[in-house]
Formats: sequence, structure tokens, C-alpha cells
Amino acid sequence: MKIAIIGDLHGKNCYKRLLKDKIDSFDKIVFMGDYSDDSWITFTDKEIVDNLKEVIEFKKKYQNKVELLIGNHDFQYIVGYPTASRYRETYAKEMHQIFNENEKLFKMIFVANDYIFTHAGITNGWIDYIKKKNTI
Repeated sequence: MKIAIIGDLHGKNCYKRLLKDKIDSFDKIVFMGDYSDDSWITFTDKEIVDNLKEVIEFKKKYQNKVELLIGNHDFQYIVGYPTASRYRETYAKEMHQIFNENEKLFKMIFVANDYIFTHAGITNGWIDYIKKKNTI
């Protein structure tokens, strides 16, 4: 299985360039989370929100080919309060709505073959949980 792994976007849309004309060469495309909260205030709220919406539409278009994982910067908008750095109150309500309206599209983990993909690592408890849910 050939898997493209897209790291923390933090508002960037570079995945479009990376995957342009190459989508069919991958069996899976895994976004590792952190779609929000850029570190240098490079992107406006609108740019980050629009980019997240485009990632969601990309997932909807390619459904089973694309996996969207949750990162720590995304989690804080899902729960509705700051849990990570660079939290933006200015778009918090909109991000909360976007993530929660599309909650079924996002996962905490993705397992392919004998590989476990998650945003921020795993603990022994995660390993036990994953073993119960998957044949590894």
C-alpha cells in the first residue's frame, strides 16, 4: 500500500501542490491533523478557515482514499476552549462549528497494515486499545 502522509498544515495549502496530478498514485492520503493555528501569524483567520473547508471537501471528494486525523490544535476548537498554544478566539466559534458539523470525517487514529498513524504519538493504553479494535 502506497500512503502519502501530509503533516501539520497550520493553514498552509501546500498539499494541493504535493498531490497535484499524483492522487491516483497513492492508495491512501493521510492528513496528520493541525489544520489550524499557524505559528508565525502568517495566515489570516479566513485563510485558515477556508483551507480547512477545502481539506474537508477534498476528503468528501475522495472519501475512502483520504483520512483526516485530529491534531492538538484542532482538538481545542472541537471542545470549545484552549488546550494548545496559539488558540485564536477570533475564529474559535466558526472552527468549532466546522469541526463538529464534520465530526464523522475526522479520526484520532488510522491503522493500515501494521502501521498506526496518530498526530501526537501513543501510550501503552493506546496500544492496548488499538490491539482490541484491530488485528495487529
